[in-house]
Amino acid sequence: MRIKTILSALLIFAVAVSCKKESVPQKPVDFSFKVKMSKRINDATIISGFYGHLKEFVGQDSVGVPVQNSILLYDITHKEAIEGVAYQSNGTTFYDLKKLEKMDINPKLTVIPNKTGFYQFDLGDLEYCVLIEAKRNTGFYRGGMQVFKGVSDQLNDRELRLDYKSTR
Repeated sequence: MRIKTILSALLIFAVAVSCKKESVPQKPVDFSFKVKMSKRINDATIISGFYGHLKEFVGQDSVGVPVQNSILLYDITHKEAIEGVAYQSNGTTFYDLKKLEKMDINPKLTVIPNKTGFYQFDLGDLEYCVLIEAKRNTGFYRGGMQVFKGVSDQLNDRELRLDYKSTR
């Protein structure tokens, strides 16, 4: 009986010693959230952050039409990498989201507006790079990627726009 206990202890010790740090994944646990806005919400239900409507504008004199394109919020530490995947097409700046994904850069928060285009998100006191997924694997923000800084005691109404050229 005593020999079995000693052998069991030695076996457990050998397994513990043989487990090397290099064999354990060293990447920190990183969470990303995907939020789909409820169709019942059409006004801010948060006390700080950003809210508004995402609309597509076709032509110069058009009225915006609500759209449900994803709003992508990236950690501010990736700003340089995001700017590095920018390219021009017909005078408009776009961002190659596929290249970002290959570099293992994914949005920390993805917000999908409801059918009226309404969105909202609270950033706390942090900064994020914001893009809109204009079409598959293509990011856009009118005037180029923007940085949104959260303020814990402020609620900002911001209309987000997609222009005709960015979605075609």
